[in-house]
Amino acid sequence: MGFDPTEYIYSFSLFGRKGGYKPGLDRIAFMLEQAGNPHKKFRTVHIGGTNGKGSTAALLDSMLQTNGLKTGRFTSPHLHHYGERMMINSVPMDDDTLEKLVLEVKPIIEQVEEKTGEGPPSFFEVTTFLAFYYFAREEIDLGVIEVGLGGRLDATNVLLPDLTAITNVGLEHTHFLGDTIEKIATEKAGIIKESVPIITGALSPALEVIKNRAAEKKAPFISLHQDYSWVRQEQRLEGQKFNIKGPERKYRNLFIPLAGTHQMDNAVLAVALAERLGVSEERIRKGLARAYWPGRLEVAGFQPLIILDGAHNPSGFETLTSFLEDEFPGKKVVFVLSFLKDKDVNPFLQKIEKKAEKVLFTRVENFRAASPWALREMVENEKIPMEVIPSIEEALSRAREIAGPGGIVCLTGSLYAVGEGREVLGARGYLIKT
Repeated sequence: MGFDPTEYIYSFSLFGRKGGYKPGLDRIAFMLEQAGNPHKKFRTVHIGGTNGKGSTAALLDSMLQTNGLKTGRFTSPHLHHYGERMMINSVPMDDDTLEKLVLEVKPIIEQVEEKTGEGPPSFFEVTTFLAFYYFAREEIDLGVIEVGLGGRLDATNVLLPDLTAITNVGLEHTHFLGDTIEKIATEKAGIIKESVPIITGALSPALEVIKNRAAEKKAPFISLHQDYSWVRQEQRLEGQKFNIKGPERKYRNLFIPLAGTHQMDNAVLAVALAERLGVSEERIRKGLARAYWPGRLEVAGFQPLIILDGAHNPSGFETLTSFLEDEFPGKKVVFVLSFLKDKDVNPFLQKIEKKAEKVLFTRVENFRAASPWALREMVENEKIPMEVIPSIEEALSRAREIAGPGGIVCLTGSLYAVGEGREVLGARGYLIKT
């Protein structure tokens, strides 16, 4: 058998396995230096935060492409295949290119442990290195780069960007980032660089942490909620229209093909970034309307209505249930839930308790996925009827049966679950968009 680049990349420690989280910049810095510092050969926007990083990146990327730029977008995780993590002009890296690039940089990767004394690189560090190497080789104009975890010690934090953004701050990965909003905000604010403008949609108390860090770094500071105002004009499952009033421009009836109030918030942040990169109002408008970001409140079928959403933390579930109640007041939903390990399901169930007709626990084909039986045993609140159905395909079939033609099914809990659900629904002819 020939060389398998994906198998090689996955041979490095993955987040979720013992030793899989490797904070620090020495390993990534060594690899980049050996490759001629490719990350310094293109301009970047660096986007951190708890939720909405990928959506903001996709919206901004679309506007920049509409403005004539050749863009690279680095996000994680992927929905279907590894190459989705590093796109150029919204096209994922293909397998042949991946194999070629991995073979080129493999000698550098394999020197890391010996040369740095910091052990071998992690999966995410190798992926970040590959993305920057790829973007430089393809001579992109600008990279839209999503932070992996936290910020201060994240592999992407080797960048010196043109702009920095922090979407919001909520409780997540508390074992690594701290157990309070302030501690997590401190880690995320670590991406703020000397004199580089920072735009954030964070609210107090995280806002004060980010503002103080910006002052220390003499970084121009823009608070979305203080400097911009926005209001929705129209909401449909296919998307929404809204107005924005900013310090310099006003926009009426902007449209994004993404549903949910949180996506409007992400769009305002993306617009604020695009403005500072010189994108005109006309191209902002066109770019937003063309954006595509699957797996986030995505309608995947009708009769019953099937909604896929990558919510994976309590604040994401709160956003999801608010959307469902706003759109379908008083109507119950059959939830298909799959979580990664080490998650307490109870805070999630509290968010959906009033909205759930039934919960079906299932499992994705991923080593990080929690056992659906373990999830069921963890439940403290027995008010919601529940079943365990191990396969996502069978769980979705059962959910459709329970909901009936006029009901609603929602698959959520992780982007891995959404990706597998999209494949199942696509194969069965339900998925509307691919």
